[in-house]
Amino acid sequence: MFVSLFLFSALLPADSPPLTVRVSSSRHEVTLTLGPMHLAPAPQGVGHSGMHHGSHGLPLERFSWPVSGWIRGFKVRITDGGSRPLDRRLLHHLNLLHLERRQLVEPVYERTIAVGQETEDAVHRGQSRGRSRDGPALGLCQ
Repeated sequence: MFVSLFLFSALLPADSPPLTVRVSSSRHEVTLTLGPMHLAPAPQGVGHSGMHHGSHGLPLERFSWPVSGWIRGFKVRITDGGSRPLDRRLLHHLNLLHLERRQLVEPVYERTIAVGQETEDAVHRGQSRGRSRDGPALGLCQ
């Protein structure tokens, strides 16, 4: 029933980027906005594979899912302080974790949505979607 929409906004200096959660019943959307934040440049000579080592610097942002319904898809937008679009290659990984469920085979949180810079926005109109209830603890992390 609800489409989740992720926005990374205002890539400006901040100690801990705030996460805001908004619900638009008329648009059937849940919007998660993370920022402002400062993106440090990658060290000289570090490519994509080097990003998998060490900390990414984004802590787990915990929140309660605000609605009951179907998660039918997602959109990711990265913008600067003036809401102008930025290159999606700035995104390494983004995970929406269900903190009350574990993966079947591994002792890690269930990934409700996982995206990378190569992942396109997705909206499913058929049966390919997930049921969500109001109130479970979720986490947004990199």
